Amino acid sequence: MIKKIPKDDYEKFWKEYSTNIKLGVIEDAQNRARLSKLLLFQSSIQKGATSLSEYVSRMKPNQQYIYYIAGSSEEEVKKSPFVERLDKKGYEVLYLTKAVDEYAISALPEFDGKKFQNVAKEGFSLDEGKKAKERMEQLKTTFEPLVKWLNDILKDQISKAQVSERLTDSPCALVASMFGWTGNMERLAISNAH
Repeated sequence: MIKKIPKDDYEKFWKEYSTNIKLGVIEDAQNRARLSKLLLFQSSIQKGATSLSEYVSRMKPNQQYIYYIAGSSEEEVKKSPFVERLDKKGYEVLYLTKAVDEYAISALPEFDGKKFQNVAKEGFSLDEGKKAKERMEQLKTTFEPLVKWLNDILKDQISKAQVSERLTDSPCALVASMFGWTGNMERLAISNAH
């Protein structure tokens, strides 16, 4: 019934019930796949909200993941160093700006056979072919002394320093571990405590 709502009316419906649907994705494992088709998010490419189905239909031919970043506002995530390279290469990134968004996406293992990739977490890779891999290996070799020095000097503040695949203009970025909290999740947890 909800799927049959016309697009213009659905946006009004979404304004009122988006949080409930996202909570359903988190808590209702039985209907998770069906509810995920109702989700809407802001995107780096499309004006207005987009569904996960629309995102998947626009994916690049060899794209493995649905890329997303979470933050407190659209302006914040647009300026994030984590999306620099993706923007430059023309990849679409979903902007998760509501408090419940990151929890909802974490509850979804995949959508339409595509896994989700938080671009602010470790494990991000664009996997752009042999030439790109060779270039990355060359950069790792070139910057090995700097990386070693950073690991020694910052050993009490960070778990490791490494050459990044996600940056183009920014000199560095702090990335959350694969199973750790992103800065956004930490911010939400602190605000919930108060």
